Amino acid sequence: MGPQGGYVTRITNDAREEEMDENIQQVSTMVGNLRNMAIDMSTEVSNQNRQLDRIQEKAQSNETRVQSANERTSKLITKA
Repeated sequence: MGPQGGYVTRITNDAREEEMDENIQQVSTMVGNLRNMAIDMSTEVSNQNRQLDRIQEKAQSNETRVQSANERTSKLITKA
């Protein structure tokens, strides 16, 4: 729950103020849930970015190896 006595300053202390307080409490809970989901998504995106970086490094390494193999193959073909 929010601050002591609720979220709404009580003036008339009627059902409308109680309903407003309950609604604000629900919104607060939902915002808290959204915050937690955003934190989880941020963590997951960071993990996936690291994985993509590793994949990119391996792809660049493989590209270099393939280019080198192609050059050697071209030299062998021209000698034959």
